[in-house]
Amino acid sequence: MSRVFRHLFLFAAASLSVFLISFLVGLSVSRRGWLTSQLRGIVSCPSGTDAADQQQVALSSADGSLPPFVLVTVGQNQTNPGYRALSRSARYYGVDLVTIGQNEKKRKGDPRTIKLEVMRRWLSQQDPDLLVVFTDGYDGVLRVPNEELERRLRLLIPDNDNTTIIVSSELGLWPDRRLKDEYPMPPTKDAYRFLNSGGYAGRAGALSLCLEKYPSGQDDQLFFTRRFLKNDVGHGVTIKLDYERPLFQALTRMDPDEWKLAPTTYRSRDGERDVHGLTFARTDGKEAAALLHGNGHGKDLFYHLVLLEAGAWTNEEGSVWYERDTSPYQQPKMVLAVICAHPTGNSSWEFVEGLMAMEVDHGRTDLFVSSGPSCDLRLDENFKLRFAAVHEHRETSRGKEAHKRAFRIMRQVKASHLLLIENDFVVQQHDLVQQLVQDDLPSVVPLGVTDGDQANFGVDKACFRPNWREGMFKGSYHREDRDKLVTGERRGLWPVKCWSSSIMVRRDYKERDALRVMGVGDGWCGDGRSIFLDNRHRFGKMLSPAGEYSQKR
Repeated sequence: MSRVFRHLFLFAAASLSVFLISFLVGLSVSRRGWLTSQLRGIVSCPSGTDAADQQQVALSSADGSLPPFVLVTVGQNQTNPGYRALSRSARYYGVDLVTIGQNEKKRKGDPRTIKLEVMRRWLSQQDPDLLVVFTDGYDGVLRVPNEELERRLRLLIPDNDNTTIIVSSELGLWPDRRLKDEYPMPPTKDAYRFLNSGGYAGRAGALSLCLEKYPSGQDDQLFFTRRFLKNDVGHGVTIKLDYERPLFQALTRMDPDEWKLAPTTYRSRDGERDVHGLTFARTDGKEAAALLHGNGHGKDLFYHLVLLEAGAWTNEEGSVWYERDTSPYQQPKMVLAVICAHPTGNSSWEFVEGLMAMEVDHGRTDLFVSSGPSCDLRLDENFKLRFAAVHEHRETSRGKEAHKRAFRIMRQVKASHLLLIENDFVVQQHDLVQQLVQDDLPSVVPLGVTDGDQANFGVDKACFRPNWREGMFKGSYHREDRDKLVTGERRGLWPVKCWSSSIMVRRDYKERDALRVMGVGDGWCGDGRSIFLDNRHRFGKMLSPAGEYSQKR
Protein backbone atom coordinates (compact mmCIF):
# COMPACT_ATOMS: atom_id res chain seq x y z
CA MET A 1 0.00 0.00 0.00
CA SER A 2 2.83 2.36 0.85
CA ARG A 3 4.41 1.65 -2.53
CA VAL A 4 1.16 2.55 -4.33
CA PHE A 5 0.82 5.68 -2.22
CA ARG A 6 4.39 6.67 -3.03
CA HIS A 7 3.73 6.29 -6.78
CA LEU A 8 0.55 8.34 -6.52
CA PHE A 9 2.39 11.01 -4.60
CA LEU A 10 5.18 11.18 -7.18
CA PHE A 11 2.61 11.31 -10.00
CA ALA A 12 0.71 14.12 -8.29
CA ALA A 13 3.91 16.06 -7.65
CA ALA A 14 5.00 15.70 -11.27
CA SER A 15 1.57 16.80 -12.51
CA LEU A 16 1.63 19.80 -10.20
CA SER A 17 5.13 20.73 -11.42
CA VAL A 18 4.04 20.53 -15.04
CA PHE A 19 1.00 22.65 -14.25
CA LEU A 20 3.04 25.30 -12.44
CA ILE A 21 5.66 25.46 -15.19
CA SER A 22 2.93 25.74 -17.86
CA PHE A 23 1.16 28.44 -15.86
CA LEU A 24 4.31 30.51 -15.40
CA VAL A 25 5.30 30.18 -19.04
CA GLY A 26 1.78 31.01 -20.14
CA LEU A 27 1.69 34.04 -17.85
CA SER A 28 5.02 35.26 -19.18
CA VAL A 29 4.01 34.73 -22.79
CA SER A 30 0.61 36.33 -22.35
CA ARG A 31 2.28 39.40 -20.93
CA ARG A 32 4.13 39.68 -24.20
CA GLY A 33 0.78 39.48 -25.96
CA TRP A 34 1.32 36.19 -27.78
CA LEU A 35 -1.69 34.32 -26.46
CA THR A 36 -4.23 37.08 -26.10
CA SER A 37 -7.30 36.75 -28.32
CA GLN A 38 -8.07 40.45 -28.32
CA LEU A 39 -6.05 43.56 -28.96
CA ARG A 40 -5.39 44.99 -25.55
CA GLY A 41 -3.64 48.13 -26.79
CA ILE A 42 -5.76 51.24 -26.89
CA VAL A 43 -4.35 53.55 -29.55
CA SER A 44 -5.33 56.78 -31.23
CA CYS A 45 -6.84 57.03 -34.70
CA PRO A 46 -7.39 60.28 -36.64
CA SER A 47 -10.94 61.49 -36.85
CA GLY A 48 -12.84 64.68 -37.45
CA THR A 49 -11.47 67.49 -39.56
CA ASP A 50 -7.92 67.51 -38.28
CA ALA A 51 -5.34 64.84 -37.59
CA ALA A 52 -4.60 66.48 -34.25
CA ASP A 53 -8.20 65.82 -33.17
CA GLN A 54 -7.84 62.32 -31.73
CA GLN A 55 -10.23 59.84 -30.17
CA GLN A 56 -9.34 56.65 -28.30
CA VAL A 57 -10.62 53.49 -29.96
CA ALA A 58 -10.15 49.77 -29.40
CA LEU A 59 -8.98 47.78 -32.40
CA SER A 60 -10.98 44.62 -31.65
CA SER A 61 -14.73 44.39 -32.11
CA ALA A 62 -17.18 43.48 -29.36
CA ASP A 63 -16.89 39.75 -30.09
CA GLY A 64 -13.10 39.91 -30.00
CA SER A 65 -12.67 39.49 -33.77
CA LEU A 66 -9.80 41.27 -35.50
CA PRO A 67 -10.07 43.86 -38.28
CA PRO A 68 -8.97 42.70 -41.76
CA PHE A 69 -5.80 44.76 -41.31
CA VAL A 70 -4.56 47.88 -39.58
CA LEU A 71 -2.34 50.66 -40.95
CA VAL A 72 0.22 51.78 -38.34
CA THR A 73 2.69 54.64 -38.17
CA VAL A 74 4.92 56.20 -35.54
CA GLY A 75 4.51 59.95 -35.20
CA GLN A 76 5.24 62.33 -32.36
CA ASN A 77 4.67 65.52 -34.38
CA GLN A 78 1.17 65.40 -35.80
CA THR A 79 1.43 68.93 -37.21
CA ASN A 80 4.15 67.74 -39.59
CA PRO A 81 2.96 68.33 -43.22
CA GLY A 82 3.87 64.79 -44.17
CA TYR A 83 1.89 63.31 -41.30
CA ARG A 84 -1.10 65.49 -42.13
CA ALA A 85 -0.96 64.25 -45.73
CA LEU A 86 -0.88 60.62 -44.58
CA SER A 87 -3.71 61.18 -42.12
CA ARG A 88 -5.88 62.92 -44.71
CA SER A 89 -5.31 60.21 -47.28
CA ALA A 90 -6.23 57.48 -44.77
CA ARG A 91 -9.39 59.33 -43.79
CA TYR A 92 -10.32 59.92 -47.45
CA TYR A 93 -9.98 56.24 -48.32
CA GLY A 94 -11.64 54.93 -45.17
CA VAL A 95 -8.54 53.32 -43.66
CA ASP A 96 -8.05 53.40 -39.88
CA LEU A 97 -4.61 54.89 -39.24
CA VAL A 98 -3.16 53.86 -35.90
CA THR A 99 -0.60 56.39 -34.70
CA ILE A 100 1.67 55.27 -31.88
CA GLY A 101 4.52 56.97 -30.08
CA GLN A 102 2.79 60.32 -29.54
CA ASN A 103 3.65 60.26 -25.86
CA GLU A 104 7.17 59.02 -26.40
CA LYS A 105 9.54 61.26 -24.46
CA LYS A 106 11.75 63.32 -26.71
CA ARG A 107 15.29 62.12 -26.40
CA LYS A 108 18.50 62.36 -28.25
CA GLY A 109 19.07 59.93 -31.05
CA ASP A 110 18.04 59.19 -34.59
CA PRO A 111 14.21 58.92 -34.85
CA ARG A 112 14.77 55.99 -37.23
CA THR A 113 16.06 53.99 -34.27
CA ILE A 114 13.31 55.11 -31.90
CA LYS A 115 10.46 54.06 -34.19
CA LEU A 116 11.50 50.38 -34.11
CA GLU A 117 11.62 50.45 -30.31
CA VAL A 118 8.09 51.90 -30.27
CA MET A 119 6.86 49.33 -32.80
CA ARG A 120 8.47 46.47 -30.87
CA ARG A 121 6.62 47.40 -27.69
CA TRP A 122 3.32 47.89 -29.51
CA LEU A 123 3.52 44.64 -31.47
CA SER A 124 4.22 42.62 -28.32
CA GLN A 125 0.78 43.63 -27.00
CA GLN A 126 -1.19 42.63 -30.11
CA ASP A 127 -2.93 39.45 -31.21
CA PRO A 128 -0.34 37.53 -33.25
CA ASP A 129 -2.87 37.02 -36.07
CA LEU A 130 -3.44 40.75 -36.62
CA LEU A 131 -2.38 41.79 -40.13
CA VAL A 132 -0.27 44.95 -39.77
CA VAL A 133 0.88 47.41 -42.43
CA PHE A 134 3.52 49.91 -41.31
CA THR A 135 4.44 53.11 -43.13
CA ASP A 136 6.74 55.98 -42.22
CA GLY A 137 4.68 58.79 -40.73
CA TYR A 138 6.23 61.92 -42.21
CA ASP A 139 6.79 61.02 -45.87
CA GLY A 140 4.15 58.43 -46.72
CA VAL A 141 0.74 58.79 -48.35
CA LEU A 142 -2.02 56.28 -49.08
CA ARG A 143 -3.46 56.30 -52.59
CA VAL A 144 -5.99 53.43 -52.83
CA PRO A 145 -9.34 52.72 -51.12
CA ASN A 146 -9.56 50.52 -48.04
CA GLU A 147 -10.89 47.47 -49.90
CA GLU A 148 -8.22 47.74 -52.61
CA LEU A 149 -5.46 47.84 -50.01
CA GLU A 150 -7.00 44.76 -48.34
CA ARG A 151 -7.15 42.92 -51.67
CA ARG A 152 -3.47 43.52 -52.37
CA LEU A 153 -2.47 42.51 -48.84
CA ARG A 154 -4.29 39.19 -49.09
CA LEU A 155 -2.61 38.40 -52.40
CA LEU A 156 0.82 38.79 -50.77
CA ILE A 157 -0.10 37.46 -47.30
CA PRO A 158 -3.01 34.97 -47.49
CA ASP A 159 -5.13 34.18 -44.45
CA ASN A 160 -3.20 30.99 -43.66
CA ASP A 161 0.22 32.68 -43.93
CA ASN A 162 1.55 33.60 -40.48
CA THR A 163 5.25 33.67 -41.35
CA THR A 164 5.72 36.09 -44.27
CA ILE A 165 6.93 39.67 -43.83
CA ILE A 166 6.78 41.92 -46.91
CA VAL A 167 9.25 44.84 -46.88
CA SER A 168 9.41 47.71 -49.36
CA SER A 169 12.05 47.74 -52.08
CA GLU A 170 13.98 50.64 -53.60
CA LEU A 171 16.54 51.46 -56.26
CA GLY A 172 19.18 52.79 -53.88
CA LEU A 173 21.29 50.88 -51.38
CA TRP A 174 21.40 52.37 -47.89
CA PRO A 175 23.02 52.67 -45.37
CA ASP A 176 25.83 50.14 -45.99
CA ARG A 177 26.81 50.00 -49.64
CA ARG A 178 29.28 47.22 -48.89
CA LEU A 179 26.34 44.82 -48.71
CA LYS A 180 25.51 45.20 -52.41
CA ASP A 181 27.04 41.91 -53.53
CA GLU A 182 25.13 40.02 -50.82
CA TYR A 183 21.77 41.05 -52.28
CA PRO A 184 20.10 38.50 -54.57
CA MET A 185 19.21 39.65 -58.05
CA PRO A 186 15.52 40.61 -58.38
CA PRO A 187 13.15 38.29 -60.24
CA THR A 188 12.54 40.70 -63.14
CA LYS A 189 14.53 43.40 -64.88
CA ASP A 190 12.28 46.27 -63.76
CA ALA A 191 12.04 45.10 -60.11
CA TYR A 192 13.73 47.13 -57.39
CA ARG A 193 16.65 45.21 -55.88
CA PHE A 194 17.31 46.75 -52.47
CA LEU A 195 15.41 46.86 -49.17
CA ASN A 196 13.69 49.95 -47.79
CA SER A 197 12.35 49.85 -44.24
CA GLY A 198 9.88 52.73 -44.68
CA GLY A 199 7.11 50.23 -45.32
CA TYR A 200 6.49 46.65 -44.26
CA ALA A 201 3.57 44.29 -43.66
CA GLY A 202 2.94 40.98 -41.90
CA ARG A 203 1.17 39.32 -39.00
CA ALA A 204 1.82 40.95 -35.64
CA GLY A 205 3.33 37.68 -34.37
CA ALA A 206 5.86 37.42 -37.21
CA LEU A 207 6.79 41.11 -36.96
CA SER A 208 7.14 40.86 -33.19
CA LEU A 209 9.47 37.87 -33.57
CA CYS A 210 11.56 39.87 -35.99
CA LEU A 211 11.77 43.00 -33.84
CA GLU A 212 12.64 40.97 -30.74
CA LYS A 213 16.07 40.73 -32.38
CA TYR A 214 16.37 44.54 -32.72
CA PRO A 215 19.44 45.91 -30.91
CA SER A 216 18.50 49.32 -29.52
CA GLY A 217 20.09 52.21 -31.39
CA GLN A 218 20.75 50.44 -34.69
CA ASP A 219 19.60 52.04 -37.96
CA ASP A 220 16.21 50.56 -38.81
CA GLN A 221 17.03 49.94 -42.46
CA LEU A 222 20.33 48.27 -41.59
CA PHE A 223 18.51 46.03 -39.10
CA PHE A 224 15.93 44.83 -41.63
CA THR A 225 18.64 44.47 -44.30
CA ARG A 226 20.70 42.11 -42.14
CA ARG A 227 17.66 40.07 -41.19
CA PHE A 228 16.75 39.75 -44.88
CA LEU A 229 20.22 38.87 -46.14
CA LYS A 230 20.94 36.35 -43.34
CA ASN A 231 17.39 34.96 -43.21
CA ASP A 232 17.80 34.69 -39.44
CA VAL A 233 14.42 35.75 -38.02
CA GLY A 234 13.73 32.16 -37.04
CA HIS A 235 10.51 30.20 -36.32
CA GLY A 236 9.92 29.87 -40.06
CA VAL A 237 9.47 33.64 -40.52
CA THR A 238 10.71 34.87 -43.93
CA ILE A 239 11.32 38.43 -45.12
CA LYS A 240 10.44 39.03 -48.77
CA LEU A 241 10.88 42.24 -50.72
CA ASP A 242 7.97 43.94 -52.46
CA TYR A 243 9.82 43.65 -55.76
CA GLU A 244 6.88 44.46 -58.04
CA ARG A 245 5.62 47.21 -55.70
CA PRO A 246 1.86 46.61 -55.40
CA LEU A 247 2.11 47.80 -51.75
CA PHE A 248 5.02 50.22 -51.42
CA GLN A 249 6.66 52.64 -53.86
CA ALA A 250 9.91 54.32 -52.80
CA LEU A 251 10.30 57.52 -54.81
CA THR A 252 14.02 58.14 -54.54
CA ARG A 253 16.10 57.69 -57.70
CA MET A 254 13.07 57.00 -59.85
CA ASP A 255 13.70 57.44 -63.55
CA PRO A 256 11.38 60.08 -65.07
CA ASP A 257 10.13 57.53 -67.58
CA GLU A 258 8.83 55.22 -64.83
CA TRP A 259 5.85 57.35 -63.80
CA LYS A 260 3.24 59.80 -64.99
CA LEU A 261 0.16 61.61 -63.71
CA ALA A 262 -3.05 59.99 -64.92
CA PRO A 263 -6.70 59.41 -63.95
CA THR A 264 -7.24 56.06 -62.25
CA THR A 265 -10.10 53.72 -61.35
CA TYR A 266 -9.86 51.11 -58.58
CA ARG A 267 -11.95 48.02 -57.92
CA SER A 268 -14.06 47.98 -54.79
CA ARG A 269 -16.85 45.90 -53.27
CA ASP A 270 -19.36 48.24 -54.88
CA GLY A 271 -17.82 48.00 -58.32
CA GLU A 272 -15.35 50.59 -59.57
CA ARG A 273 -14.35 53.79 -57.88
CA ASP A 274 -12.77 56.75 -59.60
CA VAL A 275 -9.97 58.73 -58.01
CA HIS A 276 -10.64 62.43 -58.47
CA GLY A 277 -8.16 64.38 -60.54
CA LEU A 278 -4.78 62.87 -61.32
CA THR A 279 -2.82 60.23 -59.49
CA PHE A 280 0.63 58.66 -59.56
CA ALA A 281 0.70 55.97 -62.25
CA ARG A 282 3.29 53.59 -63.67
CA THR A 283 4.14 53.87 -67.33
CA ASP A 284 4.63 50.10 -67.67
CA GLY A 285 0.90 49.57 -67.26
CA LYS A 286 1.14 47.79 -63.90
CA GLU A 287 -0.86 48.92 -60.87
CA ALA A 288 0.92 51.65 -58.96
CA ALA A 289 1.66 51.03 -55.29
CA ALA A 290 -0.92 51.51 -52.56
CA LEU A 291 1.48 53.64 -50.48
CA LEU A 292 3.99 56.20 -51.75
CA HIS A 293 7.14 56.85 -49.72
CA GLY A 294 9.16 60.02 -50.29
CA ASN A 295 12.44 58.63 -49.02
CA GLY A 296 15.83 60.27 -49.61
CA HIS A 297 15.86 62.51 -52.66
CA GLY A 298 12.26 61.56 -53.41
CA LYS A 299 10.87 64.07 -50.90
CA ASP A 300 10.38 66.86 -53.46
CA LEU A 301 8.41 64.52 -55.70
CA PHE A 302 6.46 63.30 -52.66
CA TYR A 303 5.37 66.81 -51.66
CA HIS A 304 4.33 67.47 -55.24
CA LEU A 305 2.25 64.31 -55.44
CA VAL A 306 0.45 64.74 -52.11
CA LEU A 307 -1.19 67.86 -53.54
CA LEU A 308 -2.94 65.62 -56.05
CA GLU A 309 -3.43 62.31 -54.23
CA ALA A 310 -6.37 61.17 -52.12
CA GLY A 311 -8.97 63.49 -53.60
CA ALA A 312 -6.82 66.53 -52.82
CA TRP A 313 -7.34 68.08 -56.23
CA THR A 314 -10.51 68.95 -58.13
CA ASN A 315 -11.28 70.93 -61.26
CA GLU A 316 -13.35 73.39 -59.25
CA GLU A 317 -11.07 74.11 -56.30
CA GLY A 318 -7.63 72.84 -57.22
CA SER A 319 -5.86 71.49 -54.16
CA VAL A 320 -8.54 71.36 -51.49
CA TRP A 321 -6.10 70.64 -48.67
CA TYR A 322 -5.21 74.33 -48.50
CA GLU A 323 -8.27 76.14 -47.24
CA ARG A 324 -8.89 79.73 -48.19
CA ASP A 325 -10.11 82.16 -45.55
CA THR A 326 -13.83 82.64 -46.23
CA SER A 327 -14.31 85.59 -43.89
CA PRO A 328 -14.80 89.07 -45.43
CA TYR A 329 -11.46 90.13 -46.88
CA GLN A 330 -9.57 92.91 -45.17
CA GLN A 331 -6.03 93.51 -46.27
CA PRO A 332 -3.54 93.22 -43.42
CA LYS A 333 -0.69 95.64 -42.85
CA MET A 334 1.85 94.84 -45.56
CA VAL A 335 4.96 96.06 -47.38
CA LEU A 336 5.02 96.16 -51.17
CA ALA A 337 8.68 95.86 -52.17
CA VAL A 338 9.51 96.92 -55.73
CA ILE A 339 12.98 95.67 -56.62
CA CYS A 340 14.35 97.31 -59.76
CA ALA A 341 17.32 95.12 -60.59
CA HIS A 342 16.98 94.96 -64.38
CA PRO A 343 16.85 97.55 -67.18
CA THR A 344 13.42 97.45 -68.79
CA GLY A 345 13.84 100.09 -71.51
CA ASN A 346 10.65 100.67 -73.46
CA SER A 347 8.83 98.07 -71.35
CA SER A 348 9.07 100.16 -68.18
CA TRP A 349 5.53 101.46 -68.62
CA GLU A 350 4.13 97.89 -68.49
CA PHE A 351 5.59 97.26 -65.07
CA VAL A 352 4.37 100.61 -63.70
CA GLU A 353 0.93 100.13 -65.22
CA GLY A 354 0.62 96.72 -63.56
CA LEU A 355 1.62 98.12 -60.16
CA MET A 356 -0.81 101.03 -60.38
CA ALA A 357 -3.68 98.76 -61.35
CA MET A 358 -3.23 96.43 -58.37
CA GLU A 359 -6.07 96.48 -55.87
CA VAL A 360 -4.18 97.53 -52.75
CA ASP A 361 -5.37 99.17 -49.53
CA HIS A 362 -2.82 101.98 -49.73
CA GLY A 363 -3.54 103.18 -46.20
CA ARG A 364 -2.37 99.78 -44.88
CA THR A 365 0.57 99.40 -47.26
CA ASP A 366 4.12 100.73 -47.09
CA LEU A 367 6.00 101.01 -50.38
CA PHE A 368 9.65 100.00 -50.52
CA VAL A 369 11.54 100.88 -53.73
CA SER A 370 15.06 99.64 -54.36
CA SER A 371 16.99 100.75 -57.45
CA GLY A 372 19.99 98.78 -58.65
CA PRO A 373 22.94 100.07 -60.72
CA SER A 374 21.22 99.28 -64.03
CA CYS A 375 17.71 100.35 -63.01
CA ASP A 376 15.92 102.67 -65.44
CA LEU A 377 12.53 102.57 -63.69
CA ARG A 378 10.72 105.83 -62.94
CA LEU A 379 7.77 105.72 -60.56
CA ASP A 380 5.39 108.69 -60.56
CA GLU A 381 5.62 110.72 -57.34
CA ASN A 382 1.83 110.94 -57.11
CA PHE A 383 1.70 107.14 -57.17
CA LYS A 384 4.13 106.99 -54.25
CA LEU A 385 2.01 109.42 -52.25
CA ARG A 386 -0.88 106.95 -52.24
CA PHE A 387 0.94 104.72 -49.74
CA ALA A 388 1.06 104.98 -45.97
CA ALA A 389 4.84 105.42 -46.14
CA VAL A 390 7.62 105.20 -48.72
CA HIS A 391 11.07 103.70 -48.13
CA GLU A 392 13.70 104.09 -50.84
CA HIS A 393 17.01 102.32 -51.25
CA ARG A 394 19.89 102.42 -53.72
CA GLU A 395 21.49 99.02 -54.39
CA THR A 396 25.16 99.75 -55.09
CA SER A 397 26.11 96.27 -56.23
CA ARG A 398 24.62 93.31 -58.03
CA GLY A 399 23.90 91.61 -54.69
CA LYS A 400 20.64 91.02 -52.88
CA GLU A 401 20.87 93.56 -50.08
CA ALA A 402 17.50 94.98 -51.17
CA HIS A 403 15.72 91.72 -50.36
CA LYS A 404 17.15 91.63 -46.85
CA ARG A 405 16.30 95.31 -46.31
CA ALA A 406 12.71 94.65 -47.36
CA PHE A 407 12.41 92.04 -44.61
CA ARG A 408 13.85 94.46 -42.06
CA ILE A 409 11.27 97.08 -43.01
CA MET A 410 8.47 94.53 -42.67
CA ARG A 411 9.58 93.92 -39.07
CA GLN A 412 10.12 97.61 -38.30
CA VAL A 413 6.64 98.68 -39.38
CA LYS A 414 5.09 95.52 -37.87
CA ALA A 415 3.55 94.43 -41.16
CA SER A 416 2.21 90.89 -41.40
CA HIS A 417 3.03 90.35 -45.09
CA LEU A 418 5.73 91.26 -47.56
CA LEU A 419 5.05 91.14 -51.30
CA LEU A 420 8.28 91.40 -53.25
CA ILE A 421 8.21 91.94 -57.03
CA GLU A 422 11.20 92.49 -59.29
CA ASN A 423 10.73 94.64 -62.34
CA ASP A 424 11.19 91.90 -64.90
CA PHE A 425 7.62 90.70 -64.26
CA VAL A 426 4.33 92.48 -64.90
CA VAL A 427 1.30 92.07 -62.62
CA GLN A 428 -1.62 90.73 -64.64
CA GLN A 429 -4.25 89.93 -61.99
CA HIS A 430 -5.31 93.12 -60.25
CA ASP A 431 -6.53 91.32 -57.11
CA LEU A 432 -3.24 89.42 -56.76
CA VAL A 433 -2.71 90.65 -53.19
CA GLN A 434 -6.13 89.46 -52.05
CA GLN A 435 -5.65 86.03 -53.62
CA LEU A 436 -2.30 85.48 -51.97
CA VAL A 437 -3.27 86.84 -48.54
CA GLN A 438 -6.43 84.73 -48.36
CA ASP A 439 -4.51 81.53 -49.06
CA ASP A 440 -2.67 82.18 -45.77
CA LEU A 441 0.42 80.18 -46.74
CA PRO A 442 3.75 81.00 -45.08
CA SER A 443 5.39 81.70 -48.42
CA VAL A 444 3.79 81.82 -51.85
CA VAL A 445 4.96 82.58 -55.38
CA PRO A 446 2.47 84.22 -57.75
CA LEU A 447 2.07 82.18 -60.91
CA GLY A 448 4.34 83.51 -63.61
CA VAL A 449 5.96 82.56 -66.90
CA THR A 450 9.67 83.05 -67.40
CA ASP A 451 11.49 83.80 -70.62
CA GLY A 452 11.06 80.99 -73.09
CA ASP A 453 7.49 80.35 -71.89
CA GLN A 454 8.67 78.28 -68.91
CA ALA A 455 6.34 78.18 -65.91
CA ASN A 456 7.85 79.02 -62.53
CA PHE A 457 6.82 75.84 -60.77
CA GLY A 458 7.94 72.32 -60.16
CA VAL A 459 11.24 70.61 -59.62
CA ASP A 460 13.11 69.43 -62.66
CA LYS A 461 12.48 65.78 -63.38
CA ALA A 462 16.22 65.37 -63.81
CA CYS A 463 16.42 65.59 -60.00
CA PHE A 464 14.88 62.15 -59.82
CA ARG A 465 17.30 60.40 -62.16
CA PRO A 466 19.82 57.98 -60.65
CA ASN A 467 22.55 60.56 -61.35
CA TRP A 468 20.37 63.30 -59.91
CA ARG A 469 23.31 65.53 -58.99
CA GLU A 470 23.93 66.17 -62.67
CA GLY A 471 21.64 68.45 -64.59
CA MET A 472 19.29 69.88 -61.99
CA PHE A 473 16.73 72.50 -63.03
CA LYS A 474 16.72 71.85 -66.77
CA GLY A 475 13.16 72.22 -67.92
CA SER A 476 9.81 70.99 -66.65
CA TYR A 477 9.43 67.44 -65.41
CA HIS A 478 5.86 67.29 -66.65
CA ARG A 479 5.57 69.69 -69.57
CA GLU A 480 1.98 68.90 -70.54
CA ASP A 481 0.71 69.52 -67.03
CA ARG A 482 2.80 72.69 -66.74
CA ASP A 483 1.35 74.07 -69.96
CA LYS A 484 -2.20 73.36 -68.87
CA LEU A 485 -1.59 75.12 -65.58
CA VAL A 486 -0.14 78.18 -67.28
CA THR A 487 -2.83 78.46 -69.93
CA GLY A 488 -5.57 78.02 -67.36
CA GLU A 489 -6.86 74.65 -68.53
CA ARG A 490 -5.99 73.26 -65.12
CA ARG A 491 -5.98 74.74 -61.65
CA GLY A 492 -3.84 73.59 -58.78
CA LEU A 493 -1.47 74.36 -55.96
CA TRP A 494 2.08 73.43 -56.85
CA PRO A 495 5.43 73.33 -55.03
CA VAL A 496 8.19 75.58 -56.32
CA LYS A 497 11.77 74.69 -55.57
CA CYS A 498 13.29 78.11 -56.05
CA TRP A 499 12.24 81.56 -57.16
CA SER A 500 13.99 84.91 -56.95
CA SER A 501 11.75 87.46 -58.73
CA SER A 502 8.43 87.39 -56.94
CA ILE A 503 7.35 86.10 -53.56
CA MET A 504 4.88 86.86 -50.78
CA VAL A 505 6.02 85.98 -47.28
CA ARG A 506 4.21 86.07 -43.94
CA ARG A 507 6.03 87.80 -41.10
CA ASP A 508 6.03 84.65 -38.96
CA TYR A 509 7.98 82.78 -41.63
CA LYS A 510 11.66 82.86 -40.73
CA GLU A 511 13.57 85.36 -42.80
CA ARG A 512 16.53 83.06 -43.34
CA ASP A 513 14.20 80.39 -44.69
CA ALA A 514 12.51 82.80 -47.07
CA LEU A 515 15.81 84.20 -48.30
CA ARG A 516 17.22 80.73 -48.75
CA VAL A 517 14.11 79.61 -50.58
CA MET A 518 14.50 82.58 -52.92
CA GLY A 519 18.04 81.61 -53.69
CA VAL A 520 19.43 84.77 -52.09
CA GLY A 521 23.06 84.32 -51.11
CA ASP A 522 22.94 80.53 -51.29
CA GLY A 523 22.44 80.12 -55.02
CA TRP A 524 19.88 77.46 -55.86
CA CYS A 525 17.86 76.51 -52.83
CA GLY A 526 18.68 72.84 -52.65
CA ASP A 527 17.96 72.11 -49.00
CA GLY A 528 14.62 70.38 -49.51
CA ARG A 529 12.39 73.37 -48.86
CA SER A 530 9.49 74.29 -51.11
CA ILE A 531 7.29 77.30 -51.61
CA PHE A 532 3.98 77.36 -53.40
CA LEU A 533 2.18 79.03 -56.26
CA ASP A 534 -1.54 79.05 -56.61
CA ASN A 535 -3.93 79.63 -59.51
CA ARG A 536 -6.91 77.80 -58.06
CA HIS A 537 -9.18 80.83 -58.24
CA ARG A 538 -7.97 82.50 -61.41
CA PHE A 539 -7.30 81.07 -64.82
CA GLY A 540 -4.20 82.19 -66.67
CA LYS A 541 -1.12 83.94 -65.38
CA MET A 542 -0.76 86.32 -62.46
CA LEU A 543 2.57 87.61 -63.74
CA SER A 544 4.21 87.76 -67.15
CA PRO A 545 7.64 88.85 -68.39
CA ALA A 546 8.08 92.55 -68.99
CA GLY A 547 8.01 93.22 -72.73
CA GLU A 548 5.52 90.47 -73.52
CA TYR A 549 2.68 92.90 -74.20
CA SER A 550 4.77 95.26 -76.30
CA GLN A 551 6.08 92.37 -78.37
CA LYS A 552 2.53 91.23 -79.08
CA ARG A 553 1.47 94.74 -79.99
